[in-house]
Amino acid sequence: MNPQKVSKQYANKEVFERLYKRELSKQELFEIQRNMTGFFETLVKLDQKIKDRKKL
Repeated sequence: MNPQKVSKQYANKEVFERLYKRELSKQELFEIQRNMTGFFETLVKLDQKIKDRKKL
């Protein structure tokens, strides 16, 4: 595995564990990251819809 990717995953794990104030499993970390990705994808879609409506 790419050492930079492993380092980034470890850094993310530390950040989320600080926020949750407990140790997180790999599955929990994966789900948190997936949920955050989905959240930001939704924000981008909403932003695009708002911009499209302003064009009318």
